[in-house]
Amino acid sequence: MARRALARGEFGEVKLSGLVEGRWVKEETVKAEKLRPSRWRATVLYQDGKAKRPRPLSAEDTAKERARTRISVRMEQETTKSAAPELGRRTLEQGVRQYLEGLEAGKPKRSPSTVRTYRQVVNSYVLRESSLISGMALADITPLDLMREAQAMGEEGMASHVHHAKAIWSAVFREAVLAGAVTVNPVRLMEPLELEKPKGRTHSNGAAHDTSRVLTEEESSTLLRKVYADPDAARKGIADLLLLGTYQGLRIAEAVSLRWEDLDLESEHPTLTVAGTLQPVKGQGIIWHGTPKSAASRRTIPLVHQDVIDMLRRRRDERAMMPKHRDREVQKIRDAHVFLSPKGRIPNVDNVNKDVRTALDGAGFPWLTYHGLRHTLSVRLKQRGVPAVTAARFLGHTEAVNAATYSDRATVPMQVLEVADRLALPSA
Repeated sequence: MARRALARGEFGEVKLSGLVEGRWVKEETVKAEKLRPSRWRATVLYQDGKAKRPRPLSAEDTAKERARTRISVRMEQETTKSAAPELGRRTLEQGVRQYLEGLEAGKPKRSPSTVRTYRQVVNSYVLRESSLISGMALADITPLDLMREAQAMGEEGMASHVHHAKAIWSAVFREAVLAGAVTVNPVRLMEPLELEKPKGRTHSNGAAHDTSRVLTEEESSTLLRKVYADPDAARKGIADLLLLGTYQGLRIAEAVSLRWEDLDLESEHPTLTVAGTLQPVKGQGIIWHGTPKSAASRRTIPLVHQDVIDMLRRRRDERAMMPKHRDREVQKIRDAHVFLSPKGRIPNVDNVNKDVRTALDGAGFPWLTYHGLRHTLSVRLKQRGVPAVTAARFLGHTEAVNAATYSDRATVPMQVLEVADRLALPSA
């Protein structure tokens, strides 16, 4: 049977032979006849692409294992020589994307949360459109280039992610150094930078949250347009949740916990009732509790924007088209809940929060949180002259509402309906 031709850059099998009385004898013969070679030679064929036939590489030593080690070193040297020019011409963007692909494939192995964070940092910050260096060849990038890029990230409000960016740059350049494409890792030569981090709370992934800032109407439209253009955010329902938060001001747990029975989409004034939330219970999983954050949180409010009504009707129609699940309990969940996990089960608010964070960062709003949508709506209600008590009832603020006036199916107060008329916001 003909031996398979070696591809360019490929090595054949390492073969060993021993020098016995002036002639080289195969390793198998040495073992079978119990010979004692005075020297060992390791040989391997290597196809460097310069000729049709592969060329042999060899290394010798008085000990077999040392000969094997020597040939391994030669093989690595040959690989480095052939890979170095190509790696040097590769752009930083190409190197970063290859590193991310390896990370997602488990090379090197990292926790799912770390991979998710690095993916977010790569897509939203390292390879952002305004990057000064993503299109530069690795061999051309200097420590000064990296320092200027880090400074630019800080000035663009991304100071909290510079340390992640440096870790990613360093991993890319480390490979280039090992391959001989560059002589030194420029990240190691960067001087310390004093970057001013945005004020406000900090999310667990390092993103700074400006709790005082609100979205302009143009930013709201931009955000919704971008998240609906994000296939992952649209598929997981995150875009729909952000639309709901933008116009209804729900807390994220309230939005995720919505049930179909909490919606009235066909009345003259379509409404939404916050009747409870999904909560994790040790040993039982995620359970529905008919107790929202507070008594004042239990409220019935008008759906104030046609985009929200259309979105909920679309989800209802899509759910009706889904094939029935063979497991009755799973089907019961799908019949009850507006939002589901990616696997069609009860959603986990913590997981949804992480997906929301990823979507917001990907859309270019690293400073924003889901609660920031609620804060933005609160400010807009005030700007539009909605009375404080009416706005508080709409948002479910505890301090301004008499809890005794609410029940699971409270009648929508007429003054709360006024909110729908005051919030004539542009469509997404």
